[in-house]
Amino acid sequence: MSGFMSLFKQEALKGTYPLATDNLKGVLVKLPSVTSAMVKTISAATNASPTVITSTAHGFANNDRVSISGAVGNTAINGRWKLASVAANTFQLVDIITGAAVNGNGVFSGSCYVVNLTTLQFLTSIDVAARASTSGNLGSKTFTLGVFSFAVITFTAVTTGQTSQAVVFYDDTPATDATKPIIAMDDGATNLPVLSNGGDITYTPNASGLGEI
Repeated sequence: MSGFMSLFKQEALKGTYPLATDNLKGVLVKLPSVTSAMVKTISAATNASPTVITSTAHGFANNDRVSISGAVGNTAINGRWKLASVAANTFQLVDIITGAAVNGNGVFSGSCYVVNLTTLQFLTSIDVAARASTSGNLGSKTFTLGVFSFAVITFTAVTTGQTSQAVVFYDDTPATDATKPIIAMDDGATNLPVLSNGGDITYTPNASGLGEI
């Protein structure tokens, strides 16, 4: 799934966030290498109604908004959701708009990660070791009717053997990682996860906003 963090989408729609003038960049992120509390591994997801997700000591709370990617078999859990029935090691998923519970649709497998979009705010949350490659400044930026787009970006000569599960977009204008806001994340683009081979990796915006690798 791709999209703006809710705060910045609201600000951009109001015209109060300087998307056009600030220096925005993308970074290829290796989710397993993120050590902050914003990213956790999912080890199980029941094929039940509703599905129950297991993520040991996740630290999340009811109503947190999350993005899940990488589930195989029980693919219904992939996407952007709100959390409900949160316990120490488990939680359930509900639709952000309707509040309807998410039901399982198969036997869970895969390398699956959950990102807490509620608490993911600044670049400092993404460890330097988790950043496979950073792009230059996004060019030809537009934000029309809620759709943010820009020119194709290139991650140049990405070191061989790195697997990235997401692309995170942030504002590089502030001085430090602790003050550079994350404005969007895409963990559902075509060909994610992507394994680097020493060559370039490109990311192409699409009509629905953000893009595909």
